[in-house]
Amino acid sequence: MKPILQNTFTLCLISLVLTSCSSEPIRENVVYNSPSNISKSLAACHQKDYSEGKENLEKYMSLEKANPIYWNAIGICYALSGDLEKANFFYNIGLESLMLYKAHNRNQAESALRNNIGLIHLNYNRYNDAYMAFTAALKLSPDLFEVQLNLSHLYLQFKHDDKALIILKNLENFRPGDVDVITSLALLYARSNEYEKALLTLSKINNENTSRPDIAGIYSYNLLKANQISEASAMIDKRTKQDEYEGYNQRNKILENQISAKLKEIESLKK
Repeated sequence: MKPILQNTFTLCLISLVLTSCSSEPIRENVVYNSPSNISKSLAACHQKDYSEGKENLEKYMSLEKANPIYWNAIGICYALSGDLEKANFFYNIGLESLMLYKAHNRNQAESALRNNIGLIHLNYNRYNDAYMAFTAALKLSPDLFEVQLNLSHLYLQFKHDDKALIILKNLENFRPGDVDVITSLALLYARSNEYEKALLTLSKINNENTSRPDIAGIYSYNLLKANQISEASAMIDKRTKQDEYEGYNQRNKILENQISAKLKEIESLKK
């Protein structure tokens, strides 16, 4: 079975005040520009205002030479804007700057950079290089959520489901309601034809998130396979923001046609 859920690989940022991509330590023995400037610039880039984000970051380039977190942030902005070559260039400058970085979250900063370099490899289908980058990142900082999730998605992509399952179950314990973890587990169960188990897993997602095209798609697929046709039709009709999920919506159109055909088949049997 071809997976209908496209794995979403995740950029990792260790901000100036974060111990991981989701928790908070303090830097030691370094004085850098205010972390709020990096946060604001990244927020602009995530909102597709790439010029503002990059310009704001570049103002402080001379001050941030020894700050790998800064180089990681500017790399992320370029990656989000689609300029992968420049993103990779800045990530590698970040790796070089680690020699001067004395903060106690040094390993986490390097881990984030190697994770994001791994994503560049993935974009060019260099899967072995991506795997090496993710495993190196995980060795440096085993608790980083994004790195573990990316490695699990790489395993899923190549159908090493047993390895993916170990990581995803650990992540589920760490972040029980995380949408990416839940949908990844559902994909894994669906590939094993465990549709009811997939649906039970998907039921943990907040109702408001089920309108996302990627989630609506995997949910509808499992409902269809579990012979819950009306529910599958209602779920696929819920999806919104279709312009932001082009890849998913192409697959969802195929799924929508399959559900429609099944409904017509059921109606014809009633006559």
